[in-house]
Amino acid sequence: MQLFYTVSSEYLATQSKPMNSLGGYVSSTKVPNDVFGNLFDELSLRTVKDAKTEYRAIILKNESNEVAQNVQLWFVVPEDAYCSCKIGATLLNQIYER
Repeated sequence: MQLFYTVSSEYLATQSKPMNSLGGYVSSTKVPNDVFGNLFDELSLRTVKDAKTEYRAIILKNESNEVAQNVQLWFVVPEDAYCSCKIGATLLNQIYER
């Protein structure tokens, strides 16, 4: 299982700007693990002050030949976090075979 950014241009196009991962097609660019800023930029005082809402759409892709069952995701948010996250999951409505 791998996380990928999304793009609006075409299936498997490269996503060079995580901030533009807003849905559409799965990109060819994996979301790196343990990299600061892999989904969202650093918080600035202005961002906190303006309470700006940001969105990202990423895809969890099963790259194995096995059917994934009972997949679980978890998120750890520190008690003193400045931000909150809301997570939504959906199935893709189209299957791409390549």
